[in-house]
Amino acid sequence: MSRSAIQAKKQQKKKLSPAQRKFNSTIRKIEKEKALLAKWQETVSEFEVKRSETFAPLMARYNQTRAEFVRRFDKFFARKSFSGLQRDKMEYFIQETSAELIAAGFDDLREIHDSYSPESFDEMDEQMRGATEDALRDIFESELGIDLGDDFDMNNPEAVAARVAEQMEEKERQEAEGNTTKQKTAKETKKEARAREEEEKVSQSIKSVYRELTRALHPDRETDEGERLRKTELMQKVTGAYREKDLLKLLELQLEVEQIDQTMIDDIADDRLKHFIKVLERQLEDIRLEVEAIAMPLQQMSQIHSYGVVSPAQVMQRFKEDTEQLEQDTLTMEEDLSGLKTVKGIQQWLKGYRLPNAFDFFDDAAFDLPPEFFR
Repeated sequence: MSRSAIQAKKQQKKKLSPAQRKFNSTIRKIEKEKALLAKWQETVSEFEVKRSETFAPLMARYNQTRAEFVRRFDKFFARKSFSGLQRDKMEYFIQETSAELIAAGFDDLREIHDSYSPESFDEMDEQMRGATEDALRDIFESELGIDLGDDFDMNNPEAVAARVAEQMEEKERQEAEGNTTKQKTAKETKKEARAREEEEKVSQSIKSVYRELTRALHPDRETDEGERLRKTELMQKVTGAYREKDLLKLLELQLEVEQIDQTMIDDIADDRLKHFIKVLERQLEDIRLEVEAIAMPLQQMSQIHSYGVVSPAQVMQRFKEDTEQLEQDTLTMEEDLSGLKTVKGIQQWLKGYRLPNAFDFFDDAAFDLPPEFFR
């Protein structure tokens, strides 16, 4: 990880001030978090490639084998040699597995599923959607105080997000109007004025650095073509950094174009340094949120339950393990399928297959379920 050149350094017989130490510490945290963000971004790209090249084809192969199991059991189900328990096992396998596969795109299994299930797949799907919609409505109402109404289409995620945002904005507006009508004390008014003044100073800190850079780098003032191109490229970097409120990058660009040197960094007044620190702390929080937005879905889908920080390496290791497990499960099922060509072969397989009971809904004795990772 490259270390930023922007650091306040201890001068002869002069210690760093608390503001300088905080400035340096915040910069180090930003560098660390940026390196972590880059690693997660690299991991996402690596995962996408591996998922499309290895996991997705394996899952398709696994599901094709499961679908063939369903068809094979349906074909032999009417044979009189099966006992009542064996039929119960086949019926349960057909219902559960075909429902999963239909949801995964195997529409040809609908007829088979519906012939064994007391409810059609469409009826079950509608009930599930209704339960999900009700749960979402309850969450929005209890957590956010938003009532979307029973007639609102919950199957459109974009429309739901837009309606929630719209109602949240309206709620905030009404609350703001309520606050303005309430008589404020002199202390509250003074506190708000100080907060606005401080916010303006923080905003001006990054604006002042941006203005200094744009004045020095404006390409139209250059007669030399090569220098004009260089300054144009630097201006693009400056504009991008300012748009992203990346104060550290702007300071590094100042150092690059020799607008500042180490002495100037060391001599930044503590009051201005404190405003810089506030900008940098906001930048640090934005980077952390970006890291979380990338890392959290991968962590959840890989089913790594941890109170600590999960690294990209841990997620990719779990993905590797789950891919290997899926490959083994697929090979086992393909081998088992080769023996399901006769009643005797099916009876033999059913001996190892247990129906779940009230105390064990997740017991899969016949074969391991495929890993759920990124399913």
